[in-house]
Amino acid sequence: MKVLIQNKIRRFLERRISRSERTPAMRDVFLMTFSMLLLTLIFMVIFDVPVWRNLGSFALVTLSFFMFGNLSFVCGYWRKTLFWIFTAWVLLLAFDLWMRAFLSLTYGIEADSPLILQSIANTQSDEFREGFLHTAPWVLLVATCALAWFFAGFRFMREFTFRLNKADPHLPPPTFGMIMLASFVVLGFFCANIVPEMRSANPIAVWARHFTNLRAWNKQEESLRAQVESTGNRIPQWNPVCFGSKKITAVVVFGESTSRFNLSLYGYERKTTPQLDALRDELVVFNDVISAGGSTVPAMSRILTMTTMRDSSKFMSEPDVILLAKAAGFKVFWLSNQNDKFIHKRFAQSADETVFTNDGNAERVTLDDALQPAFSEAINDPAPRKLIFVHLMGAHPHYSARVPEGYNVFRNSQDSVSQKMEELGRMFWVRTARDDYDNAIHFQDTLIAGGIEMLRSAAKKSGADAHFLFVSDHAQEVGHTRNFTGHDPNTFAGYCIPMIYWQNKRVPASDKKILESRSYQTDVLDWTILSSLLKIKTNFDEPQNDILNREKFLPSPRYFEYVDYVAGTPEV
Repeated sequence: MKVLIQNKIRRFLERRISRSERTPAMRDVFLMTFSMLLLTLIFMVIFDVPVWRNLGSFALVTLSFFMFGNLSFVCGYWRKTLFWIFTAWVLLLAFDLWMRAFLSLTYGIEADSPLILQSIANTQSDEFREGFLHTAPWVLLVATCALAWFFAGFRFMREFTFRLNKADPHLPPPTFGMIMLASFVVLGFFCANIVPEMRSANPIAVWARHFTNLRAWNKQEESLRAQVESTGNRIPQWNPVCFGSKKITAVVVFGESTSRFNLSLYGYERKTTPQLDALRDELVVFNDVISAGGSTVPAMSRILTMTTMRDSSKFMSEPDVILLAKAAGFKVFWLSNQNDKFIHKRFAQSADETVFTNDGNAERVTLDDALQPAFSEAINDPAPRKLIFVHLMGAHPHYSARVPEGYNVFRNSQDSVSQKMEELGRMFWVRTARDDYDNAIHFQDTLIAGGIEMLRSAAKKSGADAHFLFVSDHAQEVGHTRNFTGHDPNTFAGYCIPMIYWQNKRVPASDKKILESRSYQTDVLDWTILSSLLKIKTNFDEPQNDILNREKFLPSPRYFEYVDYVAGTPEV
């Protein structure tokens, strides 16, 4: 038996040695090409990259290795140079695969999505650091597999080149047929990049396009203030007039990355919003509101301008909520704990007074409670009519950075939520992220409820009509439907947000029941702010988009990013 095994091993090694010493032939080119194509397919399936939408990547891999094999036959002295050129090219292809897999796995978007451009252009260093740490497990996992793909290709090419170089003295000169085939494949490779699907799979073309678009975006951003101010020329046509009380204080708080699925106010099993729960009888808690986008820039842009999910033409052609409020006699405040370039230039700079507590220092994360002194000053400002925007960091990744040190209400808690997540097979780091996320929601609860109480007290002293609206820009997927945490711009998990309204004149119970059941999307929230909170009339009113309008409101179709909204229920 021992001798039999030894003979089999010897014969296997002999065959392996003979193959490694044999001069490569055309069948080896096909074998190398097919092997890398198969590895690419396996990689895409594992990491949920849409195969049919990425056929260009398959074609690029196929042509690349087939071209390398054929060129190697005719290159002779330049074969080693060709090898290193193709090594660099295969490394680019591996990076492209990593990028496609990571974006598909984490955000469900393609490599050429406009969201990438917005993120690159708008991300500060601290946000990049936190975002990287938050997605680090996926980054490392996908990068490891992409490197494995690269080293497989490197090994195939190196062995092919080494065997050709070793056999070079015995090789006859390339035939006319070999030269013609190699030339045809090279020509085919470059001509194929004319096809849009192939060009979109070429990492050089993709990043060159992103770089060009980024420069255009930055140039547009430089002129953003001038464009915003030019929309003021349209204000006389709008003719905004406040018909409400002489004293109005309206507060609009923008949460960040807050999912309504994680508020006990909405029935979540963990007691994440005890203070808002205590105020439940005074609140209008809207049960079916979705965001105007899966990320901050598109969501906020649609909330505060006349732009909607289906019509972006009014983004820079009509005045926004801030300009209209100022024209109607309101003093506008913008209080922010975000370090966001675009939101700052597009909206905050239009306000009469601004406060920014987040200086972008990655080593010193500012918590949302740093805004409380500025908020107290704003609601007690002597101006009779005030509109106060508060932009929180809320539950933005990295979740644990949104709460004070040692604030571990739900970390490692063995409750029904953690047990259900474990039963559903959620990974340990996803379960830990859910605990941290719920801690951030719990901390945010104290700030929102505290803000309502501060407004109640200030309005009682001044005799003003007081309105408080809390709404998140978008939601988060935190193990609700899959083993993932972060932005989700393509499913209901990334869109289902809380929206809560309070006023110092209690809403009748009969009206509250009707209001709370209404379906809504925040791309038309500007009309609720203008009409019901600020009591402003214009020549272009859209009362059907004011969710607080008892008689004229009409629900309208809702969308993801230009795809019909499909409602869903989280598993946990």
